Amino acid sequence: MSTDQVVLPIQTPRAAEVERADAALARSRRRLSNLLTRFSDTALVFSVGTSFGIYFLTAVQGVFLARLLGPTARGEYGTAIFYTQALTYVGLLGTQLSIARRAARRLDQPAILGRAALRLGALTGLGTMALVSLLALVALPAGKSYLAPLCIACALYLPSEHMRLSLLAIDHGSGHFTRYNLHRLLSAVVYPLMLLVVWLSGFGSLKLVAALSILVPIVPLAVRLLTEPYAPFGPASPAPQTLVKEGLPYALAMLASDLLNRLDVLLILWLATFSVQGYYAAAVPAVSLLVVAPNTMALFAFNAGARQDAAQRPGKLAATIGSVVGFQSLTAAAFAAVLAPLMVLVYGHDFGGAVPFALALLPASALTGCSVVAEGYLQGRGRSTVGVWCRLRGAVVMLACVWLFWGRWHELSIPLAAIAGQAVSAVWMLWAVVREATADARLKRD
Repeated sequence: MSTDQVVLPIQTPRAAEVERADAALARSRRRLSNLLTRFSDTALVFSVGTSFGIYFLTAVQGVFLARLLGPTARGEYGTAIFYTQALTYVGLLGTQLSIARRAARRLDQPAILGRAALRLGALTGLGTMALVSLLALVALPAGKSYLAPLCIACALYLPSEHMRLSLLAIDHGSGHFTRYNLHRLLSAVVYPLMLLVVWLSGFGSLKLVAALSILVPIVPLAVRLLTEPYAPFGPASPAPQTLVKEGLPYALAMLASDLLNRLDVLLILWLATFSVQGYYAAAVPAVSLLVVAPNTMALFAFNAGARQDAAQRPGKLAATIGSVVGFQSLTAAAFAAVLAPLMVLVYGHDFGGAVPFALALLPASALTGCSVVAEGYLQGRGRSTVGVWCRLRGAVVMLACVWLFWGRWHELSIPLAAIAGQAVSAVWMLWAVVREATADARLKRD
């Protein structure tokens, strides 16, 4: 008899029971994964719907501002509020994304992180308010410098807004999108309601409209603090300097993004009259529809980049990029067909001069949306500096185009130059996403 015998495993009742339990556990995991996937899709749809609701409220707000102020005073208000709006996110120093990243990775307890976010938001808000005040005194055109006091008054909006945004970043990172979206809606509805009351009363004025804008973030911040109170003197972690240090790469990306996205408005402020500036201020929110869905997609793209150890497959990313580009192109084409009569109907015949600017801004807004989604993913992957260089290239191209074509097209050269700048930025950004995915896939294979 051979000594080399094959011993077959004996399937005991206990072993069979363990095997069945393992199979049941595997099925449960698959069901849970499918449920989470469906929930993520539902959250995305709800968030996109919320963003469109916010766009509608912003459009209504623009209508009230136009009807209350007229083209010239609308231009004055745009000047008074410009530096405050331009520096709201830049002044956060990228901390809203460092807070979101920590919340996504569960690195700190929510209450402790919430107190840290509140304190940091107050500090960055005060610092940004000081910077806006300085710019109001030294960086307004000579013919518009009389608006400096109003510009400084509008900056009072910043501390409470920074605290609100810092708390909102926790919901973003932790994936509490229902609460996140409800607070976004609440914040968006406050100012239009105030303007509606002013419009119905018939007492609208530039100073009153500016004063009401300061109160906008206070209401949603108060609601948040009442529903989820944070004891002001409890422990807070991490320290403000830690969040700032972690946020600085994002801050550079935010600065470059706002530099390119608001460069056209800055050029209009410096080179155009108040009436033209009023037309442009009406045109910008009219075409912002094309950035609504991409801004929401970017939140999920950031979370996807922050939570996974490896990048998405190149094929899946290519399909996603194609979907975003196709969606933006179709939306821009459909919107262009109805934009001109819609603007005159909504804003009134006094704002007919805004239509050429809005039509010229449509392609730029569509391209901006493509960049926003790509940059969200890269930021989640810790590659935010890529966006900095892409935006800076776009800004250089835009300035060059304005310089070349100002003599022929005057103010209209600014939105046309924005198309060229956004195109350069979008192509570089999307290519960076594909290159990142390809490199990670290659490393995974090796």
